[in-house]
Amino acid sequence: MLNQVTYLLFHTFLWGILCMSISCKTPIKTPPTKVEEKQLLDNISRVNDTAGPKVCLQFIDSISTRVTFSPPSKFKIYNRKHTIFLLYLPDVRLASAYADSMYYLATTDPVIKQDTGFKFNAYLAMADAAFASDQFDVAFRYYNLAREIVSTSSLPCKECSYLFRIGMAYYRSGKYLHAAHLFKQSADKFEYCNNVNFVESFRGQETISNIGISYEKAGMSDSAIFYYDKCLKYIANNKQLYPAPNNYWDIAVSVVMGNIGSAYLQLGKKDSAVYYLNKSILLSTQVNGDMTDRIFNKLKLAHIYIEDGRMSEANKELTYCDSLKSQILQLGFSNDTLELAFRISDVYYKFYTKLGNYPEAIRYLNTHHNIHEQKWLKAQKIIVNDLEQGIIREADKQKIDSLEKDVKINKLRTAVLVLLILLSVLLILYINRSYKKRHQSLEQQNKKIVSQSAEVEEKLQNKIKEDQQNFFSLIENTDDFLWSVDKNFSLLAFNKAYRIGMFQYFGTYPEIGKPELLIKDHAPQFYSKLVDCYQRVLAGLLYEPIDKGIRYNNEEPDIEVRFRPITDEHGNITGVSCYRRDITEYLRLIKILEKNNKQLLSIAWVQSHKLRGPLTTIQGIINYLKNNNPDSDNYESMLDGLRAAVIEMDKVIHEIVEETD
Repeated sequence: MLNQVTYLLFHTFLWGILCMSISCKTPIKTPPTKVEEKQLLDNISRVNDTAGPKVCLQFIDSISTRVTFSPPSKFKIYNRKHTIFLLYLPDVRLASAYADSMYYLATTDPVIKQDTGFKFNAYLAMADAAFASDQFDVAFRYYNLAREIVSTSSLPCKECSYLFRIGMAYYRSGKYLHAAHLFKQSADKFEYCNNVNFVESFRGQETISNIGISYEKAGMSDSAIFYYDKCLKYIANNKQLYPAPNNYWDIAVSVVMGNIGSAYLQLGKKDSAVYYLNKSILLSTQVNGDMTDRIFNKLKLAHIYIEDGRMSEANKELTYCDSLKSQILQLGFSNDTLELAFRISDVYYKFYTKLGNYPEAIRYLNTHHNIHEQKWLKAQKIIVNDLEQGIIREADKQKIDSLEKDVKINKLRTAVLVLLILLSVLLILYINRSYKKRHQSLEQQNKKIVSQSAEVEEKLQNKIKEDQQNFFSLIENTDDFLWSVDKNFSLLAFNKAYRIGMFQYFGTYPEIGKPELLIKDHAPQFYSKLVDCYQRVLAGLLYEPIDKGIRYNNEEPDIEVRFRPITDEHGNITGVSCYRRDITEYLRLIKILEKNNKQLLSIAWVQSHKLRGPLTTIQGIINYLKNNNPDSDNYESMLDGLRAAVIEMDKVIHEIVEETD
């Protein structure tokens, strides 16, 4: 695959040099036919998908030196460059410049102005560029303009694009269920589109796939698999629309199969996950598909191999990922660089931890945490709630502006009338009086609002105090010990039971901010076990619970102690929280139950073996006496046997009674 990419890069470079040389000799540009123009646009898409965005830009520039495109094609080329600089080669300034070019064409060219779809896409491009540069007010304005086109247009495809774009904003902010809802709305609108070409068909595939991805991110893997299967059916039904030379249909199937494998991995079904991931990787390799998607699938396989202890196979997958990552950086697909580094560092951390190479594992863990913080900071810039509210505010602002214009016109008319009828003085006095009343009314309303705010604040403070009191009651109303220590083993907090217990053991109360020296001085062996557990939890490792407590009143109780790490907002361990419960009585009751069970088993054995014999004898004698004459010779012997069986049963019953006692 690398040889193919290198050949394509070299071929494209030569083609660009040739086009530049021709343009230098023949500065007059020639307009292509519609067929040639469509073929050139298809070639631009093909170069972008195979050789990367950097080469695609060079290819576009080389064509532009010798070809004059029509305004619609020029709009599409601007859109392509806008997307490249916005997503692949992050340069918001250039992305905004091409969005401005799209907007200029959509508002000035007489051919493009007839189709509101161009203006709709221009508004979305302007909004996306402003959103990426944190100019949220500008983004709100253009999103609102795009929404107005949707509301006044009878074409559902435009509304579909708008809903899809807002869904992506929700997805980027981590609100996955909201995103899934909007993607489903977009898919419902898309069913009414006239999807007769590849571009619209691909949009439908992407929308359905994004529903599944959103559910997978939300932890609803079963729903995700349902929509992935639905996406595969959609791709199969529209196979004729995918360009055969570019293998787009196979690439689409490969991506969805990788998503299915990821969902099965989330469900814990490793065999199914490995099957779909390998199938996706094989198909992607055969058709020269998306390398980033292939790396993600390889990393998931490496994760499975590490969990199963297949370290050589995991190392092979990681080496392959490193090689693909360098190719991606060379081709200019830099939009997924942060996500790639985030996932690779996580898998390498697990790989070296499994091998026991803890220095390397810690190095990759630190890298993983640093990248996670970068992603978190980046995600904070995308506030979907503000997006929706900003769009509404922008619509309200336009209404207010319109009303303000009407007010100004009315004032102007009033002034003209006042001048004409010479009643300006009376009118001004009347207006002043009205304004004073309005001002007084507003002051009264403000006082009322301030008063209500104070009442609400007081209620909130009381609620906080009540919740705090309930929390303290929860931890104090127990006989179990609750306490916490910092990294230096100094006490951070403890409950009443712990305080009383320490006093009973050592005759002195513990103090916040000081180490547990009372335990260390009076029970050093127990303190050593306790410190060992602290150290294990602070290191993020497993620990052994303490099974014997401090001797008190000539007794050494059995206890159960649980330790949990205390972490800060960044996930760093800052201390240990502890819970201690006396289980001596519990174990004593367990022993009594075991003893009773043994007695019950013994009684059951006696009943089933010893008691059955005489009982059978009695039943036989009764049947004999019932069926024979009482004056027979055997009658007395039968009575003697009956007495003997009864005596034997009485002995067995006495044995059962003695066993129970």
